[in-house]
Amino acid sequence: MFFKKSSDEKSAKEIEKSEKRYQKEKKKRERADRRDEKLSKLETKLNSLQEKQEQNQMENLNIIGVKIQHISGYPKIKAGKDVRILPGNETGKLRIDSILFRVKGVDWGEKTKRSGGKAAVGTIVGTVLAPGVGTVAGAAIGGRRRDDSILTMQIEDDLNITYTAYFRCNNEEYQQILKMFSNSI
Repeated sequence: MFFKKSSDEKSAKEIEKSEKRYQKEKKKRERADRRDEKLSKLETKLNSLQEKQEQNQMENLNIIGVKIQHISGYPKIKAGKDVRILPGNETGKLRIDSILFRVKGVDWGEKTKRSGGKAAVGTIVGTVLAPGVGTVAGAAIGGRRRDDSILTMQIEDDLNITYTAYFRCNNEEYQQILKMFSNSI
């Protein structure tokens, strides 16, 4: 004998299924909320760590400074001498070694070049050691780019004499100097 289910039994099962789906969705939302809360806490912690790292980098710059090569422009510093750029103790000033200057302007010109002679030597050595692949590798290693970028600074000494000083520095050093200068203002 085949019995038909009553409509009450059908609706009770549908209600039960709906209740189970609701509970399942509720648990999913709760897990998602907990995950979002954890992510938010991690983002806050990451931001805090990044701020501390930037602060530590600035403290290191204040202590160590940026070492670059003076090319020319300031007569009291020998051309070709490595100098340290440090933040000044006054607004808009930087120290070059121990000399305090007011910086009136900063410019950076990117310039790189490859050494053709070293590439040729690398090609020859590479060919002798491993013909074919060695030729290409030797040329690539021998002809690496050299960064000849120039930092130009308009500086004013304590006698209010303005000089245009030239320094050899790469992009990273230039960014550190800008950061130092902007934080001293």
